[in-house]
Amino acid sequence: MPRPISPPPLKRRRLSPPTAPPSPDTLRIFAWNINGIGPFLPPAQKPITTFFSSTTTSPSPTSGPPKHSLRAFLARHNWPHLLLLQEVHISPTDHATQSAVRRAANPSPPSSSPSLPDPGPTYETHFTLPLHLPNARSSSTPPRRAHHGVLTLIRTDFLHSQKCTLSSPAWDHEGRFSITTTSGIDGWPRLSIWNVYALNGTDYPFRDPVTGEVKGTRHERKREVHALLQEEVRRLEAQGVQVVLAGDMNIARDVRDGWPNLRTRPMEHVVNREDFVGRFFEEGGGKEGLGMMDTFREVNGEEARGYSYRPRGVKWGSSCDRVDYVMVSKGLRGRVREAGILESGQERGPSDHVPVFATLEFGGGVKDGGEGVRTEDSKGHSGGKREADSGREDRSHGSQNDREETQSQGQDGTSRKRSRFSNGVS
Repeated sequence: MPRPISPPPLKRRRLSPPTAPPSPDTLRIFAWNINGIGPFLPPAQKPITTFFSSTTTSPSPTSGPPKHSLRAFLARHNWPHLLLLQEVHISPTDHATQSAVRRAANPSPPSSSPSLPDPGPTYETHFTLPLHLPNARSSSTPPRRAHHGVLTLIRTDFLHSQKCTLSSPAWDHEGRFSITTTSGIDGWPRLSIWNVYALNGTDYPFRDPVTGEVKGTRHERKREVHALLQEEVRRLEAQGVQVVLAGDMNIARDVRDGWPNLRTRPMEHVVNREDFVGRFFEEGGGKEGLGMMDTFREVNGEEARGYSYRPRGVKWGSSCDRVDYVMVSKGLRGRVREAGILESGQERGPSDHVPVFATLEFGGGVKDGGEGVRTEDSKGHSGGKREADSGREDRSHGSQNDREETQSQGQDGTSRKRSRFSNGVS
């Protein structure tokens, strides 16, 4: 008989960040729905706008520092190889803002960054921005906010050492997917790492990006994209490529991942959830599931609790969801050294999500052919920090148009743990 799920703590706790020290044999991936890049850029002479006007405004390179800092986030987490950002809210024609992002992600002159004595590595940027504007807005009536657009920050040394290429799938016209492909050098497997901002299921119409004709609802398009993404993963795995899907999946996997409960009305949310779980986590079955690994559950245990989405304006811990994931091919089982959710106010920043992360281990000490030895972190808890709150698309509170597969709103804490496996199959 399943044990009842206890509520998340109502007080914010201070828990430790990821503990795994960087090493040449590890790949460190962070994913974060930042709910707009604007707060991370220097103040502009005029507000940054996306899709509302033909004119764009560029942040002045000489303006004061922004309140939030991409560079400080990267430094705080020991310069991860990849930072995958969702909901950047940038127009594809706003080249000034894209240039400002590149500057914000890279070292500044020493005089402008006194708190970062070590300039750290440089990062390359890859933007995937909406090509079809009618599908890239949050509603059919003004004011219409552009939610979409993803950004991959990849460390320059990793880009070159693994001969990475960056691309986007041809079927993505909404700026939701960015792909980093490695070449499998120095004993590493070939990897296809996807930055994912999955669709929010609503009754709004989905329009064909070529003809403009209505082709069902956003619920139906969400499931169609599940099928397209599943086929991409299956094709890559058949070629010997291991796949990582990281980002905002806009859906809570099961009852453990939504507090106080999952969204079940309208029924389309239940259908979307079953489709997602059946295609990606189950193995075989009617949808020929991929059997991918949910790194948070694999590392922290089946009973671990952690939430990545927390709406603002509600009591901390009163409602929240885990909708952001790092998912990996079953061929990477045993390679996950650490995984978790950075649930703290500092890590949430201006967003309504907190970052999620995973560390994969390759090369040196990792041998093929077995699950390896379980090693838990010294505190034996299931996560890192908890602290965040805000409002998002697929939640079960609020309007149908602003929520999707799950219910959500505020909790605190963080979730992270050292991996239970020290080696495994490639």
